[in-house]
Amino acid sequence: MAFYRTFLQDELGRRQARNARFSLRAFARVLGTDPGTVSRILTGKSGMNDVTALRICERLKLDDGMRTLFLRSARLDDAHLEPGRPNEIPLNQFAEIATLLHLAIMELTYIAPFGPADLAGVARRLRAGKAKVAAAVATLVELGLMRLDGGVYAKAAGNTTTADKAQTTEALRAHQIEVLTAASRSVTVDPLDRRCTVSMTLAINPDRLPLARRLIHEFLETLGDVLESGERREVYQFGASLFPLQEPAPPADAPSP
Repeated sequence: MAFYRTFLQDELGRRQARNARFSLRAFARVLGTDPGTVSRILTGKSGMNDVTALRICERLKLDDGMRTLFLRSARLDDAHLEPGRPNEIPLNQFAEIATLLHLAIMELTYIAPFGPADLAGVARRLRAGKAKVAAAVATLVELGLMRLDGGVYAKAAGNTTTADKAQTTEALRAHQIEVLTAASRSVTVDPLDRRCTVSMTLAINPDRLPLARRLIHEFLETLGDVLESGERREVYQFGASLFPLQEPAPPADAPSP
């Protein structure tokens, strides 16, 4: 649930705890809006535009830090970013952000809002150098994948993926190797309750590979929707690999060696 919505629900609860007769109508008067709008916001039936969000911040006398969190949360929610509807970018653009650092920085905006003065903290959190983080942020902003909004960076679109799934590039291959390397490191350093590493070896019908590829992509979208629901507190990487353990079988009409 969006931060601003939870904050308003908690604020209403606090006032009702002090005064059992404090009503939704009274809360609407405090916020400077009508009861119907407040009800729709609290129940998740409606988002909140900038005008309403700014007015509520003023009426509740939020300090700068809380105001930043409240406005950013309302803006992201109002943008209707759907986890299952990824932002597709061309392969040549992906080549400029094809590292886990770039992708993790974008996801961190959902968890720990940060601005230009906070990059050292981002670097510590992602176990990277500050200069690398600053360069990655600059690239993401230049490409329009992140924006500076109210003093903090915000992801400009939904989950990022490549537009053409039928092609690969040197940058994509390097990215996939980085993901597998990170997964290998996780096996050695992360406890079982913080990771899930499973695999299976099986004899397959290779004619089913196109269907398997499609099912894997659909599963990724479904899993993303599940994991991104509720309060986001950590950045994770998920990868799925299906690959052959043998050389391809020779054509049926190939001559015997």
